[in-house]
Amino acid sequence: MLFASLLGCLCVGLASANVITSRSAISNVNQVFIACSGNNTFAFGAGIPITRKYVLTVASLIRGYNVWNIGYGSSQISKLNYTQSSNAFIHPNYEAANENNNIGVLVLDSFLPSAMVSSLALPQFDVAIPRVYQDGTIVGFGISEPTDKPSPATAWKALYPSVVPDDACQKQIKNVNLVSTFCAHDNHPESKKVCEGDQGNALAISHRGVWVLAGLASTVSKQCAQNEITSFVRVETYVPWIKAVTGLL
Repeated sequence: MLFASLLGCLCVGLASANVITSRSAISNVNQVFIACSGNNTFAFGAGIPITRKYVLTVASLIRGYNVWNIGYGSSQISKLNYTQSSNAFIHPNYEAANENNNIGVLVLDSFLPSAMVSSLALPQFDVAIPRVYQDGTIVGFGISEPTDKPSPATAWKALYPSVVPDDACQKQIKNVNLVSTFCAHDNHPESKKVCEGDQGNALAISHRGVWVLAGLASTVSKQCAQNEITSFVRVETYVPWIKAVTGLL
């Protein structure tokens, strides 16, 4: 439903982690769950396979870790298959203090099955993507509290954020760089927000009949509060860098 095969599109799958909402996600969306470890630290989040060998994610899930377990192939945590990455690229201008340029690429130790990589276009249109008030879709493994980790029975949930104006983004996100970042929020009464563990989730937006990878969840809430907005890496800004580090044309 989300991903039509398109000539010239970069192959990706919609991301996953712990979006909190009561609405079930679309069942046929491919997704990648990332568990990061290194130096007695652990985190989890999400990523998008842009080929069978490379996974696009945020730099905050790469810096400080040295092994990444990549779960794929199911809408339920306990049924995921896993592969591993032990090599990665971080954008050279990443600023951990304020999460500017928060983007990176994981290099998989083995190839993903081709069926696990779905088509989702990179933003390469004649207008900026996304635009203010555009609605998008973000998919993740639901949890109920910010300190939780996904349980074996955890299944996909869906959130439908709308892009907010720049002044609202600046008001809530400290030192945000609006050239490379945008903000979005789902104000549905049953939805909470993207929160801790959702870093790297992809926001897909339908533009002129094409589903586009518009953003990656970057600055997320530790409280999972409904009234807080989420900042997203503006993928459009980084298409040349993504192609350079992966060797894609």
